[in-house]
Amino acid sequence: MLNKSFAITILALASALPLGVSFPSDSPAQPETCPLGVISCSTRSAGVDSCCSPTYGLLVLTQQWHTELGPSDEFTLHGLWPDTCSGQQTGNSGCDSSRLYTNITEIVKPDNSNNSNPLLLQDMNTYWSSYTGDNNKFWSHEWNKHGTCVTTLNPRCYGSSYIKYKDVRDYFSTALRLRNKYNLYEALSDKGIEPSEDTKYTAAEFKSAIKEGLGIEVDNAE
Repeated sequence: MLNKSFAITILALASALPLGVSFPSDSPAQPETCPLGVISCSTRSAGVDSCCSPTYGLLVLTQQWHTELGPSDEFTLHGLWPDTCSGQQTGNSGCDSSRLYTNITEIVKPDNSNNSNPLLLQDMNTYWSSYTGDNNKFWSHEWNKHGTCVTTLNPRCYGSSYIKYKDVRDYFSTALRLRNKYNLYEALSDKGIEPSEDTKYTAAEFKSAIKEGLGIEVDNAE
C-alpha cells in the first residue's frame, strides 16, 4: 500500500571522481592524482584523498511520496545523505561549522550572479519541497546536516575556481540529477504499482519492478 506518505531509499557506493562535478587543474580531484576505478568503502579507497573518494562512502538517496508534495506522477526528494561505510549517519551537527547556512533559498535563487543553473530553485520547489511549507528551513537542514559531510564537495576540492556557495549549489543539483536518473515512480508505475489507499503490494513486487526498471538489486525491502 502506498498511502499518504512513505519513503524509498537507494544506497549507492561512489566512484572516484566525485559526484559528477568538474574540477580545475589545480584541484586535488584530478585523474593524475585520483586513482580511477576506486569505489568508496572498498579496501582500495583507504588513504585516497577525500576530494577523490568520499570519506562517508554510502550515499543514501531518499525519495518520498506525499499527497501534498510535487507532481501527481512523481516522487519528491527527502535528501541525499552521506553515511559511514557501516551504514551509520554522520550525526546531527554536520561536518563543517564554517559552512552552516540558513539562507539556502537566497543561495540558489536564479538572480544570484554566481548561479550557473537558473532552474535550480524552481526544480527544488517542485521536487524537494517540505510538507511544513517552509522549504528554506528544510533545505538548510539538509545542507547543514548532510551536505557539509560530502567530502568531495569541500571547497578545497575546487582549487582556484571555487566561488562561494558553489558547493551548496552542486549538492542540490547533484541530488536532483540522481532523482531523475533513479526515477522510482516511473519504474514502479510501469509495473502497475501506484499510490493507493486501498491496494497493497508485496516486497517482491517492488523488488521486481525496480530491478526491471532501474537495473538495481533491492535488499531488505520488507
